[in-house]
Amino acid sequence: MTKNCKVCGKAYKFCPDCEPTASYKEIVDTPTCYAAWLTVIEYRDGIIDAKKAVNKFKEYGITKNKADNFTDGVKALVLDAYANGESESDNKSKVTKNKRLDN
Repeated sequence: MTKNCKVCGKAYKFCPDCEPTASYKEIVDTPTCYAAWLTVIEYRDGIIDAKKAVNKFKEYGITKNKADNFTDGVKALVLDAYANGESESDNKSKVTKNKRLDN
């Protein structure tokens, strides 16, 4: 059976009789896509915040540019996490710098 990865959209072979039922291959084609999928779901459902999602994406080597290779829904969530996660970090560093200047 041919399936399409829910993260990157690539077609891949999957045999439901050969693979264990809990296999990530029921959803995605690679372990990296599976890690990305789990992070996107956690972010979408509010289990983790944008900053934590961005940190996880960076651990997996998923950058904003690599998000262009993802399916539309996943791409939108990855870019949203980067937009919000990086701005949280930037805002915190600005506040910290201002506090240092005020002291």
